[in-house]
Amino acid sequence: VTSNLSRLNVGAALEAKFLKQGSLPLNLKIEFLHDETPRNQTLNQKLTHNMISSNLGFDAKPGGGALKFTLNYKPSIDLYPEADEALTTHRHVASFKTLWKFLPKTATFFETSFDALMYLSDTPVLSVDNTDDTSTTTVVNQDIQFFNVYTGLTGSITEKFRVLLRLGYGQALLTETQLATGESNPAGFLGQVDLKFKSSNNIVIGAGFNRTLSGAALYKYMIDNNIYLSSKATLARRWGFSVKGSVSMLEYGKLSIDSTDTNRSDTMIRVEAVASVAVTDWFVIALVDKVETLITDYSLNGSEAPKYFYNDLFLRLSVRY
Repeated sequence: VTSNLSRLNVGAALEAKFLKQGSLPLNLKIEFLHDETPRNQTLNQKLTHNMISSNLGFDAKPGGGALKFTLNYKPSIDLYPEADEALTTHRHVASFKTLWKFLPKTATFFETSFDALMYLSDTPVLSVDNTDDTSTTTVVNQDIQFFNVYTGLTGSITEKFRVLLRLGYGQALLTETQLATGESNPAGFLGQVDLKFKSSNNIVIGAGFNRTLSGAALYKYMIDNNIYLSSKATLARRWGFSVKGSVSMLEYGKLSIDSTDTNRSDTMIRVEAVASVAVTDWFVIALVDKVETLITDYSLNGSEAPKYFYNDLFLRLSVRY
């Protein structure tokens, strides 16, 4: 039994809107997150970090609002303690989206984004044996940039069905010196299908698939093929119950320039159940149970990658002002 997993998670956000009646309204959001989560591969350690992010956005609705343009810039910094300083990053995301509401409850859209993830430390993360078996390569986390473009459809098909369809293309911008022998920049299809069914005024059921491309510590990038299900119910406007589960098929890049390493593929399964009660309009108490497990057959230098399973049960108190 250990008490080392006792932890404090804190989140705070400040939102402001300017020029709401003007032709180009400005939205500003600043967020702070202090997060302490169990390390996936140990029993009595935590991974602690502080994230500060902001979002600056402009909205324009020419011609009465059927057509909408949105421009956003979101910088963030994620700070880890000295023992984990190799994970400290700063990130910059610029995005543009145009949405056309061609029916009262249905719209088509086009969006594009540029995402730059940079590590603030060049602390070595790992040493990998090279193919000659006589030398090693020191691995550090790699900066990476992405370019994504999507088009799609969103809105209500009927009074009970709501759909989101996103079809797109993603391209990473790694340099030749960052790629391993025989490795190419990840690129290809990205997309999402999200379905919501409102079986009654109090019950909503959802399902979907989402394929994304993002940066990853150690392995440079990660492709996530995620299948998910969810269900949410409310009673008397005070009680809430929700269950959601997902299966992620994860694909990673190679570790180093010259190694016996192969591409890593994992399967991650998550389940979360929440029961909540709104004591007042501004105070909510929730009991949360999270289960997560990682399945992998990946090995490096003859050592198998750790697998894990954990069940996280906690009480959450939320105050909204």
